[in-house]
Amino acid sequence: MSVRWDSPFSHSFAHRLFRQHFTELNDMYWSFVPAANKTEQQIKKEERGKGTQPIDFFVVHDEDDRRIAGSFDAWERYYHLFQHFTRQNMILALNSCFEVYLRSIVMLAIESKPGVIFSSKDSIDGAQLLKCSKSYVKYSNGNPFNKHVQSICSGTWDSRVKNYKKLFGAAPDKLEQSKADLDSKRKLRNKIEHQFGRYESKDIIPVVINAQPICPISHKSLLKYFALVDEVEFSIDKHLTKDFIVSYEVLKYCYKNKKIVDNPLVKEAADRLKKELGDL
Repeated sequence: MSVRWDSPFSHSFAHRLFRQHFTELNDMYWSFVPAANKTEQQIKKEERGKGTQPIDFFVVHDEDDRRIAGSFDAWERYYHLFQHFTRQNMILALNSCFEVYLRSIVMLAIESKPGVIFSSKDSIDGAQLLKCSKSYVKYSNGNPFNKHVQSICSGTWDSRVKNYKKLFGAAPDKLEQSKADLDSKRKLRNKIEHQFGRYESKDIIPVVINAQPICPISHKSLLKYFALVDEVEFSIDKHLTKDFIVSYEVLKYCYKNKKIVDNPLVKEAADRLKKELGDL
Protein backbone atom coordinates (compact mmCIF):
# COMPACT_ATOMS: atom_id res chain seq x y z
CA MET A 1 0.00 0.00 0.00
CA SER A 2 1.36 3.43 -0.92
CA VAL A 3 2.17 6.05 1.67
CA ARG A 4 -0.72 8.12 0.31
CA TRP A 5 -3.22 5.61 1.64
CA ASP A 6 -1.36 4.60 4.77
CA SER A 7 -1.04 7.57 7.12
CA PRO A 8 1.27 7.32 10.14
CA PHE A 9 -1.36 9.19 12.20
CA SER A 10 -4.55 7.72 13.65
CA HIS A 11 -6.18 11.15 13.82
CA SER A 12 -6.19 14.35 11.78
CA PHE A 13 -4.30 17.57 12.45
CA ALA A 14 -7.72 19.19 12.88
CA HIS A 15 -8.42 16.70 15.67
CA ARG A 16 -5.13 17.55 17.35
CA LEU A 17 -5.98 21.28 17.33
CA PHE A 18 -9.53 20.61 18.54
CA ARG A 19 -8.19 18.53 21.44
CA GLN A 20 -5.95 21.40 22.53
CA HIS A 21 -8.93 23.78 22.60
CA PHE A 22 -11.24 21.19 24.19
CA THR A 23 -8.75 20.38 26.94
CA GLU A 24 -8.08 24.05 27.63
CA LEU A 25 -11.82 24.75 28.06
CA ASN A 26 -12.23 21.69 30.26
CA ASP A 27 -9.26 22.67 32.45
CA MET A 28 -10.53 26.25 32.79
CA TYR A 29 -13.95 25.08 33.86
CA TRP A 30 -12.56 22.62 36.39
CA SER A 31 -10.40 25.33 37.90
CA PHE A 32 -13.63 27.25 38.52
CA VAL A 33 -15.84 24.43 39.88
CA PRO A 34 -13.87 23.49 43.03
CA ALA A 35 -13.22 27.15 43.84
CA ALA A 36 -16.96 27.89 43.58
CA ASN A 37 -17.87 24.87 45.69
CA LYS A 38 -15.33 25.78 48.37
CA THR A 39 -16.52 29.39 48.47
CA GLU A 40 -20.16 28.40 48.92
CA GLN A 41 -19.20 25.84 51.55
CA GLN A 42 -17.35 28.47 53.56
CA ILE A 43 -20.17 30.99 53.20
CA LYS A 44 -22.62 28.52 54.76
CA LYS A 45 -20.42 28.43 57.85
CA GLU A 46 -20.63 32.19 58.38
CA GLU A 47 -22.59 33.32 61.41
CA ARG A 48 -25.15 35.33 59.47
CA GLY A 49 -27.33 36.00 62.50
CA LYS A 50 -24.55 37.98 64.18
CA GLY A 51 -24.47 40.80 61.68
CA THR A 52 -21.72 39.40 59.46
CA GLN A 53 -21.79 40.77 55.91
CA PRO A 54 -20.10 39.65 52.67
CA ILE A 55 -17.65 42.55 52.97
CA ASP A 56 -16.39 40.97 56.21
CA PHE A 57 -15.61 37.74 54.40
CA PHE A 58 -14.33 38.66 50.93
CA VAL A 59 -11.11 40.44 50.05
CA VAL A 60 -11.42 43.44 47.69
CA HIS A 61 -9.70 46.79 47.36
CA ASP A 62 -11.07 49.35 49.80
CA GLU A 63 -12.45 51.52 47.00
CA ASP A 64 -14.57 48.55 45.83
CA ASP A 65 -16.23 47.86 49.19
CA ARG A 66 -19.45 49.53 48.06
CA ARG A 67 -19.74 47.13 45.11
CA ILE A 68 -20.16 44.04 47.31
CA ALA A 69 -23.74 42.91 48.05
CA GLY A 70 -25.01 44.06 51.41
CA SER A 71 -26.21 40.61 52.50
CA PHE A 72 -25.22 37.01 51.96
CA ASP A 73 -28.62 36.23 50.46
CA ALA A 74 -28.16 38.92 47.81
CA TRP A 75 -24.59 37.83 47.15
CA GLU A 76 -25.64 34.18 46.69
CA ARG A 77 -28.38 35.16 44.25
CA TYR A 78 -25.98 37.06 42.02
CA TYR A 79 -23.24 34.48 42.40
CA HIS A 80 -25.56 31.75 41.14
CA LEU A 81 -26.52 33.94 38.19
CA PHE A 82 -22.82 34.43 37.47
CA GLN A 83 -22.30 30.66 37.48
CA HIS A 84 -25.07 30.26 34.89
CA PHE A 85 -23.49 33.06 32.88
CA THR A 86 -20.11 31.29 33.03
CA ARG A 87 -21.59 28.01 31.83
CA GLN A 88 -23.37 29.81 29.01
CA ASN A 89 -20.02 31.13 27.81
CA MET A 90 -18.50 27.66 28.07
CA ILE A 91 -21.25 26.30 25.81
CA LEU A 92 -20.62 29.01 23.22
CA ALA A 93 -16.85 28.47 23.32
CA LEU A 94 -17.17 24.69 23.10
CA ASN A 95 -19.61 24.98 20.22
CA SER A 96 -17.25 27.33 18.37
CA CYS A 97 -14.33 24.92 18.75
CA PHE A 98 -16.45 22.06 17.45
CA GLU A 99 -17.76 24.08 14.48
CA VAL A 100 -14.22 25.14 13.49
CA TYR A 101 -13.12 21.51 13.70
CA LEU A 102 -16.09 20.31 11.66
CA ARG A 103 -15.47 22.80 8.86
CA SER A 104 -11.79 21.89 8.76
CA ILE A 105 -12.22 18.11 8.71
CA VAL A 106 -15.03 18.16 6.13
CA MET A 107 -13.04 20.47 3.84
CA LEU A 108 -9.95 18.26 4.13
CA ALA A 109 -11.97 15.14 3.34
CA ILE A 110 -13.40 16.75 0.19
CA GLU A 111 -10.00 18.09 -0.87
CA SER A 112 -8.48 14.64 -0.44
CA LYS A 113 -11.18 12.87 -2.44
CA PRO A 114 -13.00 15.54 -4.48
CA GLY A 115 -14.83 12.81 -6.35
CA VAL A 116 -17.24 12.63 -3.41
CA ILE A 117 -19.16 15.58 -4.83
CA PHE A 118 -19.91 13.37 -7.87
CA SER A 119 -20.68 10.30 -5.72
CA SER A 120 -17.42 8.72 -6.89
CA LYS A 121 -15.07 9.07 -3.93
CA ASP A 122 -12.12 7.08 -5.33
CA SER A 123 -12.12 8.55 -8.83
CA ILE A 124 -9.86 11.55 -8.12
CA ASP A 125 -6.83 11.85 -5.86
CA GLY A 126 -6.70 15.32 -4.38
CA ALA A 127 -3.02 14.88 -3.54
CA GLN A 128 -2.23 14.65 -7.26
CA LEU A 129 -4.14 17.86 -7.91
CA LEU A 130 -2.30 19.50 -5.03
CA LYS A 131 1.02 18.37 -6.45
CA CYS A 132 0.21 19.71 -9.91
CA SER A 133 -1.15 23.07 -8.81
CA LYS A 134 -0.40 25.24 -5.80
CA SER A 135 -3.74 26.92 -6.36
CA TYR A 136 -5.69 23.64 -6.13
CA VAL A 137 -7.55 24.87 -3.07
CA LYS A 138 -8.02 28.51 -2.19
CA TYR A 139 -10.06 29.32 0.88
CA SER A 140 -12.25 32.04 -0.54
CA ASN A 141 -15.87 32.60 -1.46
CA GLY A 142 -15.11 31.14 -4.87
CA ASN A 143 -14.05 27.77 -3.47
CA PRO A 144 -16.30 25.18 -5.17
CA PHE A 145 -16.26 23.01 -2.03
CA ASN A 146 -17.68 25.70 0.26
CA LYS A 147 -21.33 24.91 -0.39
CA HIS A 148 -20.78 21.24 0.44
CA VAL A 149 -18.96 22.14 3.67
CA GLN A 150 -21.71 24.60 4.52
CA SER A 151 -24.40 21.96 4.02
CA ILE A 152 -22.86 19.92 6.86
CA CYS A 153 -21.89 22.81 9.11
CA SER A 154 -25.13 24.80 9.24
CA GLY A 155 -28.84 24.22 9.70
CA THR A 156 -30.54 21.55 11.77
CA TRP A 157 -28.55 18.49 12.70
CA ASP A 158 -31.06 16.29 10.91
CA SER A 159 -30.27 18.04 7.63
CA ARG A 160 -26.53 18.10 8.42
CA VAL A 161 -26.40 14.35 8.93
CA LYS A 162 -28.41 13.76 5.74
CA ASN A 163 -25.94 15.89 3.78
CA TYR A 164 -23.01 14.15 5.49
CA LYS A 165 -24.30 10.76 4.35
CA LYS A 166 -25.06 12.08 0.88
CA LEU A 167 -21.48 13.32 0.52
CA PHE A 168 -19.53 10.58 2.31
CA GLY A 169 -21.83 7.61 1.81
CA ALA A 170 -22.44 6.93 5.50
CA ALA A 171 -22.27 8.61 8.90
CA PRO A 172 -20.70 7.31 12.13
CA ASP A 173 -23.22 5.60 14.43
CA LYS A 174 -22.49 8.09 17.22
CA LEU A 175 -23.28 11.03 14.95
CA GLU A 176 -26.51 9.41 13.79
CA GLN A 177 -27.56 8.61 17.35
CA SER A 178 -26.76 12.11 18.62
CA LYS A 179 -28.79 14.17 16.13
CA ALA A 180 -31.52 15.08 18.60
CA ASP A 181 -29.09 16.04 21.39
CA LEU A 182 -26.92 18.06 19.02
CA ASP A 183 -29.93 19.92 17.68
CA SER A 184 -31.16 20.63 21.18
CA LYS A 185 -27.78 22.21 21.96
CA ARG A 186 -27.86 24.12 18.66
CA LYS A 187 -31.14 25.72 19.73
CA LEU A 188 -29.72 26.42 23.18
CA ARG A 189 -26.67 28.08 21.65
CA ASN A 190 -28.90 30.31 19.52
CA LYS A 191 -30.96 31.21 22.57
CA ILE A 192 -27.84 32.14 24.52
CA GLU A 193 -26.49 34.26 21.66
CA HIS A 194 -29.77 36.14 21.44
CA GLN A 195 -29.80 36.58 25.19
CA PHE A 196 -26.34 38.15 25.12
CA GLY A 197 -28.02 40.81 22.98
CA ARG A 198 -30.56 41.01 25.83
CA TYR A 199 -33.42 39.95 23.52
CA GLU A 200 -32.90 42.79 21.07
CA SER A 201 -36.24 42.31 19.31
CA LYS A 202 -38.03 42.95 22.62
CA ASP A 203 -35.71 45.52 24.16
CA ILE A 204 -36.04 47.93 21.24
CA ILE A 205 -39.69 48.45 22.15
CA PRO A 206 -39.68 51.59 24.38
CA VAL A 207 -42.43 50.40 26.73
CA VAL A 208 -40.53 47.25 27.80
CA ILE A 209 -38.82 48.29 31.01
CA ASN A 210 -37.93 44.99 32.71
CA ALA A 211 -34.93 42.88 31.67
CA GLN A 212 -35.60 39.29 30.65
CA PRO A 213 -34.20 36.53 32.91
CA ILE A 214 -31.05 34.75 31.79
CA CYS A 215 -31.18 31.20 30.43
CA PRO A 216 -30.14 28.86 33.29
CA ILE A 217 -27.46 26.24 32.52
CA SER A 218 -26.74 23.61 35.14
CA HIS A 219 -23.37 22.05 35.90
CA LYS A 220 -24.75 18.63 34.95
CA SER A 221 -26.06 19.90 31.62
CA LEU A 222 -22.71 21.43 30.71
CA LEU A 223 -20.84 18.20 31.52
CA LYS A 224 -23.22 16.27 29.27
CA TYR A 225 -22.45 18.67 26.43
CA PHE A 226 -18.71 18.24 26.94
CA ALA A 227 -19.18 14.47 26.72
CA LEU A 228 -21.45 14.73 23.67
CA VAL A 229 -19.04 16.90 21.68
CA ASP A 230 -16.10 14.72 22.74
CA GLU A 231 -17.72 11.50 21.48
CA VAL A 232 -19.18 12.93 18.26
CA GLU A 233 -15.93 14.64 17.26
CA PHE A 234 -13.96 11.46 17.90
CA SER A 235 -16.31 9.37 15.74
CA ILE A 236 -16.28 11.86 12.84
CA ASP A 237 -12.50 12.11 12.92
CA LYS A 238 -12.06 8.36 12.89
CA HIS A 239 -14.38 8.02 9.90
CA LEU A 240 -13.08 10.83 7.70
CA THR A 241 -9.40 10.42 8.54
CA LYS A 242 -9.36 6.69 7.87
CA ASP A 243 -11.58 6.56 4.77
CA PHE A 244 -11.03 9.92 3.09
CA ILE A 245 -8.12 12.05 4.30
CA VAL A 246 -5.51 9.42 5.19
CA SER A 247 -2.12 11.10 4.52
CA TYR A 248 -3.47 14.00 2.44
CA GLU A 249 -2.96 16.61 5.15
CA VAL A 250 0.60 15.41 5.78
CA LEU A 251 1.38 15.82 2.07
CA LYS A 252 -0.38 19.18 2.01
CA TYR A 253 1.64 20.32 5.01
CA CYS A 254 4.86 19.38 3.20
CA TYR A 255 3.85 20.90 -0.15
CA LYS A 256 2.85 24.09 1.60
CA ASN A 257 6.36 24.34 3.06
CA LYS A 258 8.19 22.77 0.11
CA LYS A 259 10.01 26.01 -0.71
CA ILE A 260 11.73 25.82 2.67
CA VAL A 261 12.89 22.23 2.28
CA ASP A 262 14.15 22.80 -1.28
CA ASN A 263 16.18 25.87 -0.37
CA PRO A 264 19.76 24.86 0.66
CA LEU A 265 20.25 28.27 2.26
CA VAL A 266 17.61 27.66 4.91
CA LYS A 267 18.65 24.30 6.33
CA GLU A 268 17.74 25.41 9.83
CA ALA A 269 14.18 26.17 8.75
CA ALA A 270 13.98 22.86 6.92
CA ASP A 271 15.16 20.98 9.99
CA ARG A 272 12.57 22.82 12.06
CA LEU A 273 9.83 21.81 9.61
CA LYS A 274 10.84 18.15 9.87
CA LYS A 275 10.88 18.38 13.65
CA GLU A 276 7.42 19.98 13.75
CA LEU A 277 5.99 17.16 11.66
CA GLY A 278 7.89 14.55 13.61
CA ASP A 279 6.64 15.92 16.93
CA LEU A 280 3.10 15.09 15.89
